[in-house]
Amino acid sequence: MESEFSKKWAFLLQYGDVLTGNAVGRMGRRMRKSLVFTGGTSLHLYSARLIFGDAPIRASEDIDFFNKDSLLLENPGGFREAEIATAYSQALRSLGFESVQKGSIVLISPHGIKAEFFHDSRAFPSKTYLHKGLQIIHPEALFRIKLNLLSERESTGIRDLIDVLYLSTKYPLPRKIATTEDVGPLLEWGAVENYLTEEGEEYFKRNDYQKIAGSLAARVEVHEKD
Repeated sequence: MESEFSKKWAFLLQYGDVLTGNAVGRMGRRMRKSLVFTGGTSLHLYSARLIFGDAPIRASEDIDFFNKDSLLLENPGGFREAEIATAYSQALRSLGFESVQKGSIVLISPHGIKAEFFHDSRAFPSKTYLHKGLQIIHPEALFRIKLNLLSERESTGIRDLIDVLYLSTKYPLPRKIATTEDVGPLLEWGAVENYLTEEGEEYFKRNDYQKIAGSLAARVEVHEKD
């Protein structure tokens, strides 16, 4: 694991509760209720442990919040993502953290952890759970989103693949998985292990990584993106 990436993950492990639940908890009630902690960091910081009783499988460096109450033509009273980022940055300052806001993104010092607020109907958190007042995407819903990302992104992210591999040990894979490129090289153990925690390495080895990766590879169909 790269040194800077490792530092970011260690920072998230130490201050994750503060940067997520505590900071969001200092926002207004309606704004707070509009946010769902999502993405791979939600899985490895919370859901792996809270839902499955597992340690974090891979390291992560970003914090993603889905805005359910986004300002849209059909929702004129919603929040702009940049407006939420401003409130979040203010909450961080009240908790003793320095940050820089750039639109809907907040960069948190000292390691440049990126917190992003977004709305995308393709990534809607259809199932959530509550942890210390923070809404978190349920891993079953995240699994479906991660599978869809494999077919929508021009290049496949190895971290998304790791999340799919892990969640495929919890939920059944679909019979066919469309991707925009051959993911075989990305499934090689040498490519994956650089992103794993020690517990993640142990988890995959204990559960026969080659079998897990082979099951995913057998379902992949490569299609050119329209």
